[in-house]
Amino acid sequence: MVVHFPIALLLAAALAELVGLKVRRPFFRDSARYCLILGALAGIVTATLGWMDAAFQSGDAETKHLIFIHRWLGTSTAAVAVIALVLCIRAARDPKPGRRTLYLVVLFLAAALVAITGHFGGLISYGADYYSS
Repeated sequence: MVVHFPIALLLAAALAELVGLKVRRPFFRDSARYCLILGALAGIVTATLGWMDAAFQSGDAETKHLIFIHRWLGTSTAAVAVIALVLCIRAARDPKPGRRTLYLVVLFLAAALVAITGHFGGLISYGADYYSS
């Protein structure tokens, strides 16, 4: 739950913003901000716990390399989510031109990082052919 909850929240924030861009209702922007707040904060906890857990992982050189990549991607994802949150708050308080666009770019980057990081997590847990089954 600790791992998947922030993932779902960050993806939900990006999805809410996408829908909000289409329908232009404040509900979606507010929902995205709520999901981003919880997702970014939970992401910090998740990244910290991931670093702690990785210290106890064993395996061959390839697995250790995948853990290394996953660890740094997860840390980057949490950091980008926090940056997106800061940009979201700044854009809401002072809606200067370009602030909201920058926030959206960083939010969608965070969502992309979630997917990439999750792929490496799947490689660690299930192996390189986990998509084939």
